[in-house]
Amino acid sequence: FDRVYDLFAFASEKGLTPEIVEPMLSEVYCHPNMVLDSVLKVIGYAPVTAEQLASDIPTLDRKFATICTSRDPQARYHWIMGRLRKRALGNLPLAQLGELVERSISHE
Repeated sequence: FDRVYDLFAFASEKGLTPEIVEPMLSEVYCHPNMVLDSVLKVIGYAPVTAEQLASDIPTLDRKFATICTSRDPQARYHWIMGRLRKRALGNLPLAQLGELVERSISHE
């Protein structure tokens, strides 16, 4: 229990969004004595801003246009979210990322 509490406290102190806790928890479960900063490195966390993520959306959108085979009208949104999710994890709430993606792809 204490280790899980420490995990949530660590994420809060670092200003990380709550979504980062799940992948961190999996790693802490496997390696309960690992330093929490090391857990971030193991799961591939790197700080990134909303602006940096938003700047990647047009490139991803163009890439999707060349590979799209789906008839699902939401396929573009889901594909772009899938590509940005890991980088956004801990940095930006996924709902906010979804809004960025939606605004970017709806302007075309």
